[in-house]
Amino acid sequence: MKDELLEDIVGAFRSYTRRQVIELLLENPRGLRFNEIARALSIYPSTLEKHLAKLARCRIISHHDNRYLSTVNSILIWEKFKNLQKIDSSSFLSSHILPIENYGLRDRFGSLNFEVILDLISIINQIKNDFDDTQNFIQAGGNLDYQIGKTVYGSGMLNHKNTRVEIILTRRLINQIQNREEENLFLSGFGEKTTWLYEIEKCDLGLGVGKSSGFLFLPKLDFEVDYNQCLYSKDPEALEWLRELFGHLKAQSQIFNP
Repeated sequence: MKDELLEDIVGAFRSYTRRQVIELLLENPRGLRFNEIARALSIYPSTLEKHLAKLARCRIISHHDNRYLSTVNSILIWEKFKNLQKIDSSSFLSSHILPIENYGLRDRFGSLNFEVILDLISIINQIKNDFDDTQNFIQAGGNLDYQIGKTVYGSGMLNHKNTRVEIILTRRLINQIQNREEENLFLSGFGEKTTWLYEIEKCDLGLGVGKSSGFLFLPKLDFEVDYNQCLYSKDPEALEWLRELFGHLKAQSQIFNP
């Protein structure tokens, strides 16, 4: 029964007109009469009748007291449909992995608004523009890239000596910095009394989030983190999700004293 209903729902969304009806009813939570829907969408009554019957049969909308209404089902199904529309033409999402074990974080990812930055120079410029010295709190962590960090902070592009900063470093990155004797250079853009460092044994992604924007670096299909492309967002819900992801990594880390 569930499989048949699912197939009916998928079939219902193939029609642009039915999608218009759902969206219209979601915009009018108190419902609309038949003639109000027909007038708003300029649809012949005989055609509209068939579409409404299909949507009601699939339990996407309901009919009560001469009104057609959206329901909780309508909202849930519409959100899933909008997430499918986010499948990007750049192939980024089909060539990268989301290595997060926390089911709650994984489940919410699909509802977030991210865009893709497709080259390293654009990533560095965006970090430089967004993470300026007006930031009051920055969190960065996971499998961060040595070269990006050295370019942005070691070159003096950014100065966060007066900004509260939390950084989670992998054991691998710590070894890279220490082996090259560049701890002072790598951390030169941060204040000694305003920066908290943490060490995590292993992490398969990298992230950075500030007051109004955030970056997410994901691994490709070979599980190597891709630093030449990333997901980027200014959406408040996405930023809150990134902060929660940072907290999830922090819970697996320990304080690091260089």
